[in-house]
Amino acid sequence: VYMATNNQNIISYNPYTGSKNWEVHLKGNSKGVPVICSKRLYAITDNGYLYCIDIFTGTIAREMNIGKPSILSMAVNNSQLIVAADNLYEYDTTGTLIWTYNAGQNCSSSPQVANGHVYVGVNDMIHAVDASSGTGIWTSPSAGGVTILSSPRVSNGLVYYGGQDKKIYAINESNGSLKWQYATGDKITSSPMVYGGMCIIGSADYAVYCIDTTSPSSPPNGELRWKLPTLDRVNSSPTVHAASNTVLIGDNRA
Repeated sequence: VYMATNNQNIISYNPYTGSKNWEVHLKGNSKGVPVICSKRLYAITDNGYLYCIDIFTGTIAREMNIGKPSILSMAVNNSQLIVAADNLYEYDTTGTLIWTYNAGQNCSSSPQVANGHVYVGVNDMIHAVDASSGTGIWTSPSAGGVTILSSPRVSNGLVYYGGQDKKIYAINESNGSLKWQYATGDKITSSPMVYGGMCIIGSADYAVYCIDTTSPSSPPNGELRWKLPTLDRVNSSPTVHAASNTVLIGDNRA
């Protein structure tokens, strides 16, 4: 288990015992989730340092000042690193820039790579970018004119994400057009999980939502499968413990 802290550290823990394997100090804070590529852990800091760390020993293999501060998670594309910052960038694992996509504004969500494209939130729209060349493919309609912080997830021809306009969105992977939207009671900054025919996501309205992704419903309505009330706002992103078929997600309680 790898965890980035607000003390400019990344720590590795044994997942079975909770004991610490190693701890490494960075020249800045890594706000996003570190990614693994070719048995190396990669992290980017909020002051523009890109780190390559041995996953077994915690040894820093490379420390590269790429000058692109980011508080978002990276994505991996065929052993290349996708960095969302003031623009969208692809670097190789030595820190060499491969391409730049001029997003027009700062990227606002972490990117996802799927089917040869990179999907990323830029202000109030999702941008689809060719992963091999950095060429823009399409931009989605506006999500209510407010910034998208939810990171997109792609499954079966649809791109799912949440909006601060209080809606869950599913748009077509091919062209960004709206498939359906589902209104919640408050802002959504949680990133969705798509699993077993379900899109699961948290909302600041004190609830977790599960929307059916397989029903033939037409725009503008996705179909609610279930809604779980919580005791506080839900800004974190869900995951599934497959062995028990259980959704794990946190709320804002201290």
